[in-house]
Amino acid sequence: MNSREMKFGADPGCIFRSLVGARGYDFRIGTKWGKVIGDRTSKVRCIRGNIAYNNAFKTQIRYKIRVNQRAFSTILMEVEQESKFIEYKSQEVWQCHYSDGSDDKSIAFLRVENVIDFLKEVHELETHQGVVISYEYDSVQMENRVRIIEVKYLEPETLTLLKYEGLLEIVPKNRLFNDL
Repeated sequence: MNSREMKFGADPGCIFRSLVGARGYDFRIGTKWGKVIGDRTSKVRCIRGNIAYNNAFKTQIRYKIRVNQRAFSTILMEVEQESKFIEYKSQEVWQCHYSDGSDDKSIAFLRVENVIDFLKEVHELETHQGVVISYEYDSVQMENRVRIIEVKYLEPETLTLLKYEGLLEIVPKNRLFNDL
């Protein structure tokens, strides 16, 4: 089944702000897109590929800090700090190929999906396009945890974040595909 996965705003720097809890940390999640690929009539088929997950595919998480009464700044979370604040629940990569009937079998882009649970209380999240916020119940801690799902499209060579608004067909894991 073909569908559009995301609707992008015209501004690559568009940020959405969500109040999540009464107290906790403030974060900015994701990255702004840098390049447009295809158009609304484009079609790609995405297959979970033979590409190993790379640290460059990780979600960019920044702490939001108050500079003064009116201004904020952000600081990139260092890899060494991640385990104190977040847990990656899944990290998957798909290779997306044009499926417009042409003989071009080159990879159009990589589709990366990161699912992350926050281990600390979260007050506010600022998110770039492609990030969804939800809650997951932790039966051990007996509390709701903030979960984010980031889906992003990356140029295979440079890993530039792409804006793609065409149709996608995501091929299930168990499907045999001889027609590529």
